[in-house]
Amino acid sequence: MPYFTAEILDSGKQTVVTTQTTGPRDLSFANNGASLYVCSLTELYRYTLTDPYDISTASYASQTINLLFDSSDSLHEAVYMSNNGTQLYTLGGTNKSIYHWVLSTPYD
Repeated sequence: MPYFTAEILDSGKQTVVTTQTTGPRDLSFANNGASLYVCSLTELYRYTLTDPYDISTASYASQTINLLFDSSDSLHEAVYMSNNGTQLYTLGGTNKSIYHWVLSTPYD
């Protein structure tokens, strides 16, 4: 079985998300790299990036989705955003289920 042999270098870039959540679990980027979504156990936070995929330029967009409003799972462990930004999927840790969310405005 082949192994990953590329060298990985730390870019030194970071962004702090603890102002919004103390328990981030997963993240997902918008297809164009202009938005970043951080999943905690119960909420999803949106950040905008002035330079695509550059996390050091992220700022909180003051948008939070409560993942408990329409779900029987109280712990969301992971998030995935579809390429067109209209479909959001979360992985529930309590019921071991995948949840599907539809966004009326792509990436918003």
